[in-house]
Amino acid sequence: MRAFAALFLLPSAVMAIAAQADDLQSLTFTNHTELAVSGFSVFEERPDGTIIDDNLGAWVDEILPGDSATLDLALIECRTVRVYVTFTVGATVPGGENFDTGVDLCANRTLTLLD
Repeated sequence: MRAFAALFLLPSAVMAIAAQADDLQSLTFTNHTELAVSGFSVFEERPDGTIIDDNLGAWVDEILPGDSATLDLALIECRTVRVYVTFTVGATVPGGENFDTGVDLCANRTLTLLD
């Protein structure tokens, strides 16, 4: 009888998990530079600008010029995040091969890199 009750509750638990996944914040990354991006990581940013050392998501596949990628983040509510972008090794960009910027997900869920 107990096994039957557990199986009966399972579909509702799956539906609850699916509903939570629909509520996740996402970030669309668009590369309009002439350089390939090797990936990016997203961290929560506190109001004072410091970073919470908890990776909310990472894209580890190359994003070629003109391409975009959408990443679901481990966030339910919108907030400001810091995105760390790594360009392909050997890329010549001001300040080295890395770039970071803040993104207010409440205002915009797209980060577009331009030359």
